[in-house]
Amino acid sequence: YKAYGPYFTRKVPVMVINQFGVSPNLKSPGGADKGPDFSVNGRVNPIVTMRPGEVQMWRIVNTSSRGGVFFNGPPTKFIEGGAPAAFQWRRIAQDGVQFNDYNYQLAAHQNSTFLLAAGNRADLLVMAPACPKPATTCTASVLVQNEVDPSDLPTATPLSLVTVKIAGAAYNPPMAFMDHAPSFPPFLEDIADSEVKGWQTIDFATQKQVAPPTQPAMHTINGKKFDGEVGVSVLLNKVEQWKITNATAGNISHPFHIHINPFQVVEVFDPNEKLSDGKTAKYVTTQAGILPTQCYLNPDADPETWKPCNPSVVPSSKNEIWWDVFPIPSGLSATKTDAAKTPIIIPGYFKMRSRFVDYPGYYVIHCHILAHEDRGMMTVVEVTPLLPPFSHH
Repeated sequence: YKAYGPYFTRKVPVMVINQFGVSPNLKSPGGADKGPDFSVNGRVNPIVTMRPGEVQMWRIVNTSSRGGVFFNGPPTKFIEGGAPAAFQWRRIAQDGVQFNDYNYQLAAHQNSTFLLAAGNRADLLVMAPACPKPATTCTASVLVQNEVDPSDLPTATPLSLVTVKIAGAAYNPPMAFMDHAPSFPPFLEDIADSEVKGWQTIDFATQKQVAPPTQPAMHTINGKKFDGEVGVSVLLNKVEQWKITNATAGNISHPFHIHINPFQVVEVFDPNEKLSDGKTAKYVTTQAGILPTQCYLNPDADPETWKPCNPSVVPSSKNEIWWDVFPIPSGLSATKTDAAKTPIIIPGYFKMRSRFVDYPGYYVIHCHILAHEDRGMMTVVEVTPLLPPFSHH
């Protein structure tokens, strides 16, 4: 309001992304018949009109039943003749929670790529350039890719999510991005090490059925399909750190979603991560021929040793983003060196911290791939003001 005037919020487009499919989830054995294409507000590649020099705030939600939407950055060329297009954008909020000024100013959130997994939301300031002279109208495509796992991107065909049409009188002077993000409320300050009073591990896993092979895969949390019972208990006004693991091999980064409570991510381990060339594996399970830039994961060792080497996100980091959906990196298939050559999965994971305040009661955590949720990848969280006199076994 202060930056763009009293009527700015009337011109804030809400973009509801959805995904095309053929069969309802429970009618499709794999639940994965969703195609690569997306709609926005029920339309394919709709037109968003902007004036030259205008800034709009796009409020984007990915309601797709399976696919994540990977934004390839702001448009770099106009459709007409391929002339360069100097669009700019800046992310200002994630999952309904604003960025603090550090993250608003961070180069990684300006004119950059980003992923909205199924269930994610983002607020995005978009600035339109002028058309190349002498044109008075021009168009450009916002290109995205369908991503369920980072391994999808090399082969996922870019498609136009929306087309931006530039027309009308230019803003004079042009609008500009805000100099600073709005003031940050104290209750959204980073969760410090000293606040954490509880630790839990929550395991997501998808396993294919061996007999008969035509049966749907098993989708579980902590080894159980959803049965309505409490799977995770937390005391009210307690701060906890959870390790959310994914023992699914097969390139599925389950989007973890928690109701009510946003969280901060303090560590990420992706055993399928690639080196800077985008092709070579960063983590290997054999020391034969290992490169100096690779890291060894011992398949025979204690699973607690399977963790990031040279992590980019470490505990006690500052200015963390608040999420309520975050994709859990998929697992890596490996083989032990015992006589039986036992196959194992090295899970991917992230660690998150949350303040369980304000709301005592029951709600759920689940995978935001709806076919997985429908088939059992969900459990109940109980936030209780008192220690219960019983426990589940």
